[in-house]
Formats: sequence, C-alpha cells, structure tokens
Amino acid sequence: MPFSSEALDFLFENWSRNDRNWYHENKSRFKSLVQEPFIQFVRDLQPTMLEIDPVMDVSEKRIARVYRDARIIGNGPFFRDHIWCTF
Repeated sequence: MPFSSEALDFLFENWSRNDRNWYHENKSRFKSLVQEPFIQFVRDLQPTMLEIDPVMDVSEKRIARVYRDARIIGNGPFFRDHIWCTF
C-alpha cells in the first residue's frame, strides 16, 4: 500500500494544529492514511532485514508514535509531522 500525498498532508496538519481533540476526531484518517500503510511498509521490509541479521527485532512495535511524551516536550509541539521505525 503506497503512501499518498494525503498522508503527508494529514501529518503536516496534525503537527500544525497540535490539538489532541482534532487528532482524536481524525484518528481514523490517521490509521487509514498513515499507520496502516506504514505497518505494511515495515512488514515488507521484514524479510530483507532478517537476511541482514536473523535476530533483529523487526516487529511493528518498533514504529514510533505520532505524538511526543508530554512529560518531556517543554514548549515544543505535542504532535510530530513524521513517522518512523527502528530495527
């Protein structure tokens, strides 16, 4: 499932609004536009990553959240304009 320009637009809007209520009202859009395609991307990478290192943790649990830890953000935005994964 490819990423769409709508996914990038959603991430930017989520970051620029920086509003939990807006995020919760649009969470289904986040899931369909950003989260599900990214999970599929990670799944598609898993066989290749395991060829590199068979004991590597390649689970979807390694995908970062779109929001930051409120305890440590200071004055910065609560929401991010990107999503990533670490293996």
